[in-house]
Amino acid sequence: MSTSELNLNVDASAVPADTGWQRLERALVWVGDRLNPILVKETRQALKSRQFVITFTLVLVLAWIWSILGVSLIGPSIFYAARGFDMFLGYYVILAVPMLVVVPFGAFRSLASEREDGTFEMLSITTLRPRQIVGGKLGSAVLQMLVYLSAVAPCLAFTYMLRGIDAPTIVYVICCFFLASLGASVIGLVVATLTQDKHWQIVLSVLYLFGLAFLLFNALTIAFALMMQSGTPAFQDREFWIVNAIMLTA
Repeated sequence: MSTSELNLNVDASAVPADTGWQRLERALVWVGDRLNPILVKETRQALKSRQFVITFTLVLVLAWIWSILGVSLIGPSIFYAARGFDMFLGYYVILAVPMLVVVPFGAFRSLASEREDGTFEMLSITTLRPRQIVGGKLGSAVLQMLVYLSAVAPCLAFTYMLRGIDAPTIVYVICCFFLASLGASVIGLVVATLTQDKHWQIVLSVLYLFGLAFLLFNALTIAFALMMQSGTPAFQDREFWIVNAIMLTA
């Protein structure tokens, strides 16, 4: 065997084997290069923003505090009584604020700031289609929803183990949260395109915040109404699904 062939064999053996993590990283890079650039930009800005860090930290801290406080308030009856619904209401309130207020208002401001700063016109003359611009901003809001839901999901599973609330109810509430937040985000993106004037943008921001506060109030009212009835949604009733179908198509 010649010296050159020996060197090639040594070099080949010195190269580390391609691990599964490296292949996964290359696959993620490949997917990232083909994603909507607006989605990537908005997601990076949102997840690195001070607002998201503070809100996400507060959600985790409040969920931790309620876990300890709720168990302390329930007391020894937690071992034999069905008190899962009581704990669930606390997590419901904690999750309602970021899902129904913070995320939709962030989507509204992401597009409104583009129009205020004059960068929306620069985006409109690029090769990006309007669907990509709006879809990227809405997709960023959806990712933030999933992050908040994933943070509180273990707590919701904990309430199921305490009895008093079933899995379909938990899934139903999560779906309602997601759809309500998605609808509010879509409305926010539409409202953000109504004017470029900063004064009117301030007025629209205040009105939109009032609308989100009204949505949050209704969500909390429904939750406490269920608490007063000491029950869960009547999935077996036909009227229940008719009302939900009307709300979805409205």
